Amino acid sequence: KVLAFLTPAVRRTVFGYGVDRYLRGVFASSAADARAFADPEIAEAVVGGVAYTFSAGGPSDAAFSAELAFVHQDWPEPLGRPACPVTLIHGEQDGNCPCETALDYCALYPAWRYIGYPDEGQLLAYSRWRDIFDLIEASGSLAPGERIRSETVPT
Repeated sequence: KVLAFLTPAVRRTVFGYGVDRYLRGVFASSAADARAFADPEIAEAVVGGVAYTFSAGGPSDAAFSAELAFVHQDWPEPLGRPACPVTLIHGEQDGNCPCETALDYCALYPAWRYIGYPDEGQLLAYSRWRDIFDLIEASGSLAPGERIRSETVPT
């Protein structure tokens, strides 16, 4: 019931501070994310996406509320064990999902393959997008349950 009030409050906070300023504060806790957000191209993409998502009358209210409720529930068993291979590509300086949490999920689902980037955070897909596309393309060559760090990824 609180979510109906929380979503507009988040929107007011984000736009009250200014999207760029708000996000700089959010990413300041991770050196990797602060570095990535300092790149004008990355900042423009993230700011534009957040501004669109949280704009008044935009698509965020229902989606944000539903997502927030689901985040606090256990995953249904089949969600962690899909019929296709799963590769978790993780920026290990992610302030929202610490490395330990990502590895805990991999322990729950041993078939998942893990690729960790020690010097990246949650903006990994923006700062290393070429690497990510290459890894996605090459992911079929990884063994189920394989754990590797970015510096050992074959090129």
